[in-house]
Amino acid sequence: METSVMRDPVKLLALGAVLALAGCGYEQQAVIQPPIYCYQSLAAVTCLDEPYARDDKRLVNYIGPHPSHYPAPVPPPPTELKAPAPIDYWVKDTEPVPKPAR
Repeated sequence: METSVMRDPVKLLALGAVLALAGCGYEQQAVIQPPIYCYQSLAAVTCLDEPYARDDKRLVNYIGPHPSHYPAPVPPPPTELKAPAPIDYWVKDTEPVPKPAR
């Protein structure tokens, strides 16, 4: 079942142009707004200006480019663990002596 729009190519092109222009207005409006990235915390939702890569699994909603468009932060170098210096003595605290109840 064809409608009159489907039979007339001029109407079809006009409809396509209207839909294309309607989409362009939305794109311009979205670019003007500053980006906002909201993350769920234990108590509430926290919104930031830039994506927080550490909490990407807690992302609730965002306005602006997808967080994957931002470069991932460089992880800090691993911390070198060192054992404390050995000691040649030990100290024993005196044991508490229970006192009789009065």
